[in-house]
Amino acid sequence: MTRSSSENAPHETDAPHPRKRSSRASRTGDGGGEGPGASWPRYVPPHRRREEARIAKLDLAPPPEPLDHPLVATNVPGLVTTDGELLDLVATLREAGAFAFDTEFIGEQNFFPIFCLLQVATIQTATLIDPLAGVDLLPLWELIADPAVETLVHAGLQDLEPVERLTGRPPAAIYDTQIAAGFAGLDYPCSLRKLTDALTDADLGADHKFTDWRKRPLTGDKREYAANDVRYLALLRERIDEEVAKRGHTAKVPEENRRLCAPGAFVSDPLSGRLKAQGTRGMSRRTRAVLDALLHWRQAEAIRNDVPVRMFLADQVLVDLALHPPADAAALRGFKGVPRPVKEHYAAEIPAVCKDAADGPLPPRARRNPPPSEEDKARLDAIWPRVRAFAEDAGISPSLLLNKKELTALVYADAAGQPLPPSRLRRGWRSAFLQPILGDLVTPEA
Repeated sequence: MTRSSSENAPHETDAPHPRKRSSRASRTGDGGGEGPGASWPRYVPPHRRREEARIAKLDLAPPPEPLDHPLVATNVPGLVTTDGELLDLVATLREAGAFAFDTEFIGEQNFFPIFCLLQVATIQTATLIDPLAGVDLLPLWELIADPAVETLVHAGLQDLEPVERLTGRPPAAIYDTQIAAGFAGLDYPCSLRKLTDALTDADLGADHKFTDWRKRPLTGDKREYAANDVRYLALLRERIDEEVAKRGHTAKVPEENRRLCAPGAFVSDPLSGRLKAQGTRGMSRRTRAVLDALLHWRQAEAIRNDVPVRMFLADQVLVDLALHPPADAAALRGFKGVPRPVKEHYAAEIPAVCKDAADGPLPPRARRNPPPSEEDKARLDAIWPRVRAFAEDAGISPSLLLNKKELTALVYADAAGQPLPPSRLRRGWRSAFLQPILGDLVTPEA
């Protein structure tokens, strides 16, 4: 399961959905911008270059034989390279009613990931799909959006991203073994390798984390390693469900997995990310309005050009533009740090975005709670380990349940006599589970 770093990781948000691209390139996950991004230099991180060079020199041992178990597909994985073959495969998966799914992608060079290989498996058969052969993947995305067919994934957030973007419907009937394992007394997040080692006797073989899955032809060994990412998910699901049932959390697993099926769950909110920049503290409302407008504009143009947002325009440059808005195209061309393609294509547009935002309407004033007292800090420091211990005793991974930032917001609002902020800790299974230890702090949202 290759996972490339990506600054465009999706967030749960109500932001407008990026426009759908209907071309075959978008359906396969291939890039292809329409503006300056079409010829943008594609960044390859040093760690990937080093690892790819290292792996190329290794004489890797052949993959181990698949585990002999009724829930494990042990076949030599076939390779789908045509639209007709994919349609036949989708029909087989639909008839099975459930299948395991994973992808290998490159995520740091484009706004949307470039899929290099897709893996699917039923309990009878594991199969690979080659997007680089030009296969139209839309029928598969539509299958994942079908509530009548269950899709098993492990850490499937980025694997599932194209579904709503390309079909107009969110994923449905998703079971994520990484999420479910958090209710089974295991760590969250837990890698597929660690989970497989903990619950089965299977051997996934060598780690192909930084394999360049774009290279063709795919050797038999590579096919086997790729198939291992899906062939054990049905078995893992059975073992996890047994452990979850022992702890009384069976109803919580589908509720948590439904977060992956919420409309808009894979849309990146440009205002929610943490900026890697100085100068954001103490901004006036007008400057904040300009920055927010630039953040929305940057994401829209990065999507249109299929370029990562920070490659398109760095956070610090964006903040500097908000602090010192260029008055016209000439001022923008002389602005330090703005990449040449942006200057060439957007010299007039960026000043216009800044002016329109500065003219209003302005964002509401930020509500400022009084600084927490030492007593408030002591209360938080006392509650935090108790909550973690409470979760661990129940067999729920504390990091799946909550993070300290969420708890801090509730404790400090309560101490200041302010209304409790919206929080996932006040919704669903979390609210009910935390009531015995947090009481009114997790009063359900109206």
